[in-house]
Amino acid sequence: MRLTIVVDNTVYSKASEVRAEWGFSTYIHDLKLLYDTGASGSTLLNNMDSLGIGVDEADTIFLSHSHSDHTGGLRTLLRARKRKVKVVAHELVFKRGLLHGFSGSTEAIPVGDAPIEIFDGVIASGTIPRKWGPSHPPGFGDEIRDDMALYIKKGEGLAAITGCGHAGTENIVEYGLTVTKEKRLYAIIGGLHLMDASNKRVEEVAFYLKGKGPRLVCATHCTGESAIEKMKGVLGGAFTEGGAGKTLTL
Repeated sequence: MRLTIVVDNTVYSKASEVRAEWGFSTYIHDLKLLYDTGASGSTLLNNMDSLGIGVDEADTIFLSHSHSDHTGGLRTLLRARKRKVKVVAHELVFKRGLLHGFSGSTEAIPVGDAPIEIFDGVIASGTIPRKWGPSHPPGFGDEIRDDMALYIKKGEGLAAITGCGHAGTENIVEYGLTVTKEKRLYAIIGGLHLMDASNKRVEEVAFYLKGKGPRLVCATHCTGESAIEKMKGVLGGAFTEGGAGKTLTL
């Protein structure tokens, strides 16, 4: 399965026309699924064009949560499209009116507390329980109940895609293992929201992930530079740099 990071805080290849932006989006080619839409339509459409991803290519858009650095490009993308698209998001995201005016060009698929399988072996988490570790909501007034991960059953283990990881890394992974019935963590990709975390908390997450023996960790966006450097040291060859334009293979 091939993924391309479309929007991130940094650019993977300086030689490309891809632009950096505070936000996150990744495209899962095999599923024709766009996960999040970055902060602005201009960056999203520029990067999609530069990476050879057509505006009408995706059959499904998955929104990890309602924050604007993950949903800001949505309406611009929908205006640019010529065909209908499924939009999967937590029911609380839809209540904020993100699809207002686009009912004719979208099919809303709301997810509540319970996970739902949107493709064979591909699961929208629904509300992630916070019972294995702390959530990561610094700067916000609640636990971001609409924060969802996308879980992919690999057979070799769980692959988890996360936007900001507000639910907390341990909660995202452990719930994913429970939902998919996989025995081990294969990969985790996306933001882990450790930019404001203490050194102790960063170490907890880094060593927790190491203990899971993943093959791939690509921590992006709101993970924070210092946390990324720590993870590199702890995870060694399992860790890979992110950045807009980076392609990953699961």
